[in-house]
Amino acid sequence: METESGLLQEMVMNPIKTVLLHGKPGAGKGTQAKLLIDGLGWRYCGTGDFFRDQAKHDNELGRRIRIAYETGTFLPQWLITRLFVNETMCLNLSQGIVFDGFARTSLQASEIHSILSWFERPYLVINLEVSDSIALQRIAQRNLIEDRTDGDSLEKLQKRFSVHRNLSEPALTIFENANGLKRIDGERPIEVVHQDILDLLQSY
Repeated sequence: METESGLLQEMVMNPIKTVLLHGKPGAGKGTQAKLLIDGLGWRYCGTGDFFRDQAKHDNELGRRIRIAYETGTFLPQWLITRLFVNETMCLNLSQGIVFDGFARTSLQASEIHSILSWFERPYLVINLEVSDSIALQRIAQRNLIEDRTDGDSLEKLQKRFSVHRNLSEPALTIFENANGLKRIDGERPIEVVHQDILDLLQSY
């Protein structure tokens, strides 16, 4: 049986160097991203971490991000795309990266597909699928551990879930039509989901 270190070494040479983790809040994107970057030595770019940091600033961008968080709405598409382009421009073809929280709308998905195609970066979108109830449990637990408040209001979370369903499914369809989408049951143990992702990457 192949060892984990041997498997990771094989994937260093894998043509897939760009992974986009997709899923509703609480799906486990951040957890799986950390496992991937720790194991493969890839870079990480997450909208959540970036914009939470920006929201702390006493400027117009920070204020508008705070409003979006408080109302449970998405940030403007051009802002997400700009962050994605900035990160992609800094990479060479041998560098791997995990994107977390991108391509949440069909327009973003089309733009990201075009950007990665232009940079000749094969990619894989992995959608972590979990029920609303499991996501709520995870967010509540995460907030207790990390002293975060982005999931305190059930009403806000339910709105975020609704927005995700209405906007993200059309985005996933675009990636599916481009043969760049894989769906994974994200309700299983963390290690099992991680192994599934490694197996997917190894298959390319």
